[in-house]
Amino acid sequence: MNNYFFLQILSLVFFFTLTVIFFELKNAVDFSLGFLTLFIPNAIFALKLFIVNKSFINAETKLLFFYIGELIKLILVLALMIIFSKLYHSLHWLTYLFGIFVSLKVVYLIPLFMQSKVQLQTSSCKK
Repeated sequence: MNNYFFLQILSLVFFFTLTVIFFELKNAVDFSLGFLTLFIPNAIFALKLFIVNKSFINAETKLLFFYIGELIKLILVLALMIIFSKLYHSLHWLTYLFGIFVSLKVVYLIPLFMQSKVQLQTSSCKK
């Protein structure tokens, strides 16, 4: 979990810097708002799951908390989209949606930065 959030924060800083260099600060702010639209609910959801998994409750209740957490995450994403669009009137939607897209897809870079390599297990079938 720590690698996931570290990689997301690192990618936010990297893309923010690239956007400032090649475009302007306004586009970098739009990108950051889009990125944070998904990062904040995901961080809250992960923290909630961490707390629920450490508690001594049965699996059905944990599953219920998972689905309720997903619903809250979805509502929070929609609320942040509405809040950012209302409070920041000059929001450039293409840059904003690109920030959301990068926040979604940065998770696929995690295997590149993992320290331990996955070892294939030998087959248990005897020939």
